[in-house]
Amino acid sequence: PIAVKYLGSLPSDSSKKIISNSPKPAFLPKKGKDKQLYNVIGQNLRRAQVRLHFIDSIANSNEVSVMLDFLRTALEQALLNRLRFKDGGTYSVSVSMSLVKSRYQGSVMFDSAPENLSTMINATIEEIKNIQEHGLSDEKLKEIVAMVKNERSVLLTYNQFWVSYLSEQY
Repeated sequence: PIAVKYLGSLPSDSSKKIISNSPKPAFLPKKGKDKQLYNVIGQNLRRAQVRLHFIDSIANSNEVSVMLDFLRTALEQALLNRLRFKDGGTYSVSVSMSLVKSRYQGSVMFDSAPENLSTMINATIEEIKNIQEHGLSDEKLKEIVAMVKNERSVLLTYNQFWVSYLSEQY
């Protein structure tokens, strides 16, 4: 219907795409830290989007997966407090962490005015080092546990996948 009509009207190129299942895809950042900076210009508003990637080896287990989820939440809260509320340099911060086989990949993304880039990147790395060196306080850990429990209870009562699936069936 409308989606098919829209997707059918999108331009396509005739080049052939090759998808490989290689053990080490070329698009993954190298081990360590990789900074990618993008300038976005629109309506006389110049912004830079920053993506910091961190990759390393780690044992793969359910416990590690849960710990990475808590770490993601803690880092996102710390960066939001620092970069948005304290430094006032960005509106939102996104942190993601994934665990594939025996490797994790962490990413921190935010936007900023180009003149604040080095300050924002240094503040981000400082917050990461702070968590690495000092860990999380008991109070912060309890706060994160409460947040995760709340998120999960909301997902148990309102799961978007099942709501849309069931509504399409009836």
